[in-house]
This record gives sequence, C-alpha cells and structure tokens, in this order.
Amino acid sequence: MDNAAGYEYEICLSFAGEQRTYVEQVAKGLQRAGVKMFYDEFDQASLWGKNLYEHLDWVYRRSARFCVLFASIDYARKNWTNHERRSAQARALEGRSEYLLPVRFDDSEIPGLLPTISYIDGLNTTPDQLTTLILVKLGRTDNAAVATPHTKPWSTPNNDVERARLLTARPPAWEFLFLGGELLRAMGSFEPLWRDHEIRYVDPTTPRIEDEVAHLSDSFDYLERTVGNINNILNPQAQVAAFGPPGQSGDPGRITYMAERLVGIYGDLLKVASSLRSARVQPDFARAYWIASYACDRPIWELRQFFFQMVREFNEASVTIHTQPGATIRLEPHLKLTLDDRVMNDFNAELKKVRRRARGRS
Repeated sequence: MDNAAGYEYEICLSFAGEQRTYVEQVAKGLQRAGVKMFYDEFDQASLWGKNLYEHLDWVYRRSARFCVLFASIDYARKNWTNHERRSAQARALEGRSEYLLPVRFDDSEIPGLLPTISYIDGLNTTPDQLTTLILVKLGRTDNAAVATPHTKPWSTPNNDVERARLLTARPPAWEFLFLGGELLRAMGSFEPLWRDHEIRYVDPTTPRIEDEVAHLSDSFDYLERTVGNINNILNPQAQVAAFGPPGQSGDPGRITYMAERLVGIYGDLLKVASSLRSARVQPDFARAYWIASYACDRPIWELRQFFFQMVREFNEASVTIHTQPGATIRLEPHLKLTLDDRVMNDFNAELKKVRRRARGRS
C-alpha cells in the first residue's frame, strides 16, 4: 500500500511514557488538524479486549503511512517500545520510501535505527513545531509554515547522531565543523598511546634491537618523512577538493580522509616515541634512546594543541555566524612542527660518546 488512501492511519506514534507529556501535545495538535492517527490515549476503546501483542504489531507494521518514533534512553530499555520498534522496522525494510520518522531526546543507541537517518531534535523543537513538520510531511501544509527547529549555534559533532544531523542540515561553514568533529573522533583511537606517552610507559614486550645505531637512524628518517606529509595533506589542491571551491559544498568523504591522515601523523609520532623509550638495547645505548624518545615530545604536543585549537576556532566561528549573519569569517589555521634544539643537542652529544666507546672496543 504505497498511497496515503490505503492506510487506516496517516500517522502512528511510538514513544516511552517518560515522553508522554510532549507526545500528547503533538497528538492533540494533529487531532485538531484532522489527522487520522494511532495514539493509545485516543484509541482506548478500540484497544479494549484485544491481544495487544498482535494488534500493535499490525498497527506499527501495516496500518499507518508514517511512524513517528520518539527515541530516548527510556524508549531503548522498554519491552513494549522495542516490540513497536521491531514491527515498524520490519515495515521500513519492506517499503520503497521513508516510513520511520525519528524524533530524538538524547543520543541513546536504538537498535536498528541507523545514525545516518535524518531526525528531528526533540530538545530543540517544540510540540507545535513538530506538529507542523508532520503536517508538512503529510502534505497538509507547506514548508513556509515551519519554524526553524534549530535555535542555537551549530558545533563540532561529538557522536554519530550529531555527525549525521550536521551532514543532513549542512549549515553555513558545516565543512569546518565536520572537520573538527572528525579530528576529535580520529584522536580518540590514539588516546591510550597518548596516556602511555604522558607517563613514559615502557612496553615490556618490545623485542631486542640488534643494530642500535641503524635503528636510531631509521627511526629519525621515519620521523622526518612522516612529518613531511603534513604539507602534502594540507596543500591548496587537497583543501579545495575537501572543502569545495568558493560557493560550493565540500566533500564529507575527503574531509574525513584529511582528518584521519592528519591525526595519523600524530599517532605515528606517538608510536615512534614508544618504540624508542621501550627499545631493549645495550647499556651503552640506553641513555641515547631515552633522549631520542623525548625528541618526539614537541611535535606531538604541537599537533595535539593544533587539533584542539582548530576545533575551538571552528566553534567560535559558528557562534559568530549564528549571532552576526553576514559577518566575514576568515579561518587560516597554520601548522609548523619543530624539534627541541636542546634535546637534539643532548642526543647528538650522547650518540658521539656511544660511537667513541664502540670504536675504542674494536
């Protein structure tokens, strides 16, 4: 049944009791508009005496044109709401067009409800606004009647739900907010390595190094080539490909790739530092390796602060766009990694001592 006339209800509402006050206002608004809907409080007489398990399966799987699902932590944990959800999702899998219309009150994971499905934020949308949005969906009114539900500045997404919402709405400068969120997301995978770095944790499983001098040389060569990739990732052509030419929308896939490559350098530096401080070497080389591990400190710190600074600037720019429409925003993040000269001088001095001792024994 693909046309509206084939259904008993235009809308069915699925929600947890904790959201009843909100949902009841929506139901009354739809009722005033003459919408045929399934809302339990309005259907008590028809529900009386029925096998609710079978009847609700029919309601949420067969009877309505759309199902508005009010997602929350309470919804996720209750048996009856999960029964309704499973029936509605079975219908959604069979259909050729959208059926489930999510309204979220938090970012709780609802089984089977993909984070990429566009939703309405119940915390920033009044019942009257949601009622109007449903009427637009039903073709009862047009988009001009819809008050803008999002009433606060956009910010970098912190989870999959916020990420999907940003990609759906794509407000002004969404590309930078998306990049900030992707940087934070990618950094999360390296947080254990960062904490190990902070406390100078030594991995006891590291194998013994056979040629200490060659390993040191290879480590610094790897470090130099890894840092050199920053210019490739941030070159003007790559930025245009990710963020789009002036006046055009960016490419989410390329923005994600850029973020992951940038944070990958941060992760590589953490791994080099870990391998140097954990290396099992001859006693003569121990101090040289320990000093060498500190050579990674400054570029690691600079990269970490650069990522957080970008996120702060992106969020501040979003506030400016929200409060001062038409304002000119200029975002020009610069990144230059450096090595601590004092550490490098200590390392070179120690390495000369080691080489002199090695020549003296030969």
